[in-house]
Amino acid sequence: MPLAMALSIAIASGRLIKAKDCTVESLRVALLKFDSVIALEQQIKARDVDTQQASHVPTFDTAYRTWYKIQVASNRWINAASERRSIRVYEIHAQHHIGVLPLDKIRKPLSSHS
Repeated sequence: MPLAMALSIAIASGRLIKAKDCTVESLRVALLKFDSVIALEQQIKARDVDTQQASHVPTFDTAYRTWYKIQVASNRWINAASERRSIRVYEIHAQHHIGVLPLDKIRKPLSSHS
């Protein structure tokens, strides 16, 4: 594949993800099937590519929010500020980094900064 074509596919892929026309998983499937930008965009927008995740592993966001609801239901936190802080810290600091990742795709970093 020529570099110019790869660049145009990368730009189109970013645009499709940003517009929420597809998920990363469905884009991976589509990239294996189509080798032109036009075909890729047309098929994704026509929903001809399976938009469901390949696995049924929940995302970190789903797992975290499920855990949070269980904690709220069991009166885990004594005051409301503590209860709100837990979800806000997640939404501000972690959600945009790992929220969309399936749990089985999250890995521990190889090195830590101590």
